[in-house]
Amino acid sequence: MRIGSLDSLRGIAALIVVASHMRLMFPETPAWIKYSPLRVLIAGESAVTVFFILSGLVLYLALTSRDGGSYWSFAAKRFLRIYPPFCVAILISAALWYLVNPAGPMLDVGNWANEYSWHLRPIWSVVLAHLAMTDVQAWQSLDNVMWSLVIELRLSLIFPVIAVAVKRDWRVAMALGALISAACFYIERSFSPDWLFNPFQTGKYLYLFVVGAVLAENSSQIIKVSQALSGRARLGLWCAALIPFSVNPIHFGGIPTAVGSALLVALSFADVKVRDALTASVPLWLGKISYSLYLIHVPILIAAAHLLNTTIPMIYIVALAAIIALCASEIFYRTVERPSINFGRTMAERLLPRRRLVPA
Repeated sequence: MRIGSLDSLRGIAALIVVASHMRLMFPETPAWIKYSPLRVLIAGESAVTVFFILSGLVLYLALTSRDGGSYWSFAAKRFLRIYPPFCVAILISAALWYLVNPAGPMLDVGNWANEYSWHLRPIWSVVLAHLAMTDVQAWQSLDNVMWSLVIELRLSLIFPVIAVAVKRDWRVAMALGALISAACFYIERSFSPDWLFNPFQTGKYLYLFVVGAVLAENSSQIIKVSQALSGRARLGLWCAALIPFSVNPIHFGGIPTAVGSALLVALSFADVKVRDALTASVPLWLGKISYSLYLIHVPILIAAAHLLNTTIPMIYIVALAAIIALCASEIFYRTVERPSINFGRTMAERLLPRRRLVPA
């Protein structure tokens, strides 16, 4: 099941991530952004929180629909939706590294560009380490947004358990999800296990997927409540969502940010006027290319910065990189992402007899 307004919300969230990385190319955030409502436009980490909640909602709807199949068909479809495009993006980033051949750290740029991107030469062992999707930060430098894809894929593959729990009693599932995430956060922060595959790093975000599933389970009631509210009340809810959303998440995935993100997701499918606006052609296009844009914008941005940093001002570099990234995302979607989606659907059809994982 696809909900157009939520696809568009994912596209807008991806654009916010791009804007946040453009901002990180500069040493400081301008005061007119940092201390104004415009800071919502660079809340990249908060946008990732929206991604996780949206995934929980959409996966729950898929599993509880009439088309819900076996676990292996679900897992194959999800794996092929995420992993092959990710692999291609890593290889593109490695190829760009060799084409650009960065000489070293760039001058007069933000720390993010030098410390978290392209600081390892992408020899085969480094590329393979990236493709293994570990939790080692150094092995995420070719495309540092991949940290969220590691979490996304892992939690997606265990999501049927979450869906069954929410279907049985969403209140108990919400409490258990929060408890598990809190425990994972405490263990990771207190003991900092230096593992290649760290379940606590992943587990601390589990509650966001549960939140998404709970929103899906109660979607009809949420829509009824929204329809009964006055325009002023809905405007107040949007403000109540955007204010905590604009705050950078800290600890435990950012509880205030999670609340704001959950409200944004709920309002995006429950507020009729906003839902209609989100199903316009441009937001829907952004939603269509959102995963491709998320995957390839960092390599393009870093490559442009290394090539042009001493030639033109950074403001022009990031603007040019953003335009290239949007165009390249459409190409990437058509040539990589869409074929991967279609292949996933084909494999899902072939794997095991269809049987509902989650009862209706």
